Formats: sequence, structure tokens, C-alpha cells
Amino acid sequence: MLHPATVVPAVEKDIPVLILNSRRPDVGGTHITSHAVPCTNVVKSIACKRKITLVNIQSTRMLMAHGFLHRIFEVFDRFETPVDMVATSEVSVSLTIDNAASIDAILSEVRQFAEPAVEHDR
Repeated sequence: MLHPATVVPAVEKDIPVLILNSRRPDVGGTHITSHAVPCTNVVKSIACKRKITLVNIQSTRMLMAHGFLHRIFEVFDRFETPVDMVATSEVSVSLTIDNAASIDAILSEVRQFAEPAVEHDR
């Protein structure tokens, strides 16, 4: 395994790097070059996660709501509920969680300072 920064000097000097898998020597490996290689398939992979809960939280204070994200994550922390993905704007946050066991309690606390909405089994 290589840290991306270790490959930069080779790419800058136009030296191709070949990374092989020691556990699968029959596989061709990954070629890293300074120039893009033409490819017919644009999409390389798609990841999917099932049965997640989507939580959308809208600030009731609207613009310049200092500490909004902090307050949201404090609530999730208190209920020991890890957040997977986050999308934010100045007045709203969308996030996903795997474990919705405490969602009712979380929503109850969030309602004290924001307007939450939840979508299960996404």
C-alpha cells in the first residue's frame, strides 16, 4: 500500500508507477501515470448501502445560525449514534445513520432548535 503523497514525485517526473497486489499476483495491478489513459467505461464502481436512515434538519434561525452543526452533532454524540454521511448548507443538514434505535429521542432533542424530518429504509 502506498500513501498518495509518495507517488507524487514519480508522477511529476513522468515515471509510471505499477502497484501490484501481493495476495493476487495474477491480477494486472494499477498503473499510475502523469497522463490520463483513454477508457471506454467512465463509471468504475458504484457503492450501495441499504437500510439506512436519512435525517434532514432545517435550522429555525435561518441565516448565520452560529453553532448549528455543533448542536446537531452533540445530540447524536449523547445518544452514541454514529453519522455516516453529511451534506450541509448554511441553514440545513442532511445526514445518514445506520442505527436508528435512538432516532425518536434524537429527533425530540433536535426539535428544540431545528425542524427535523426522517426517512427510514433508504
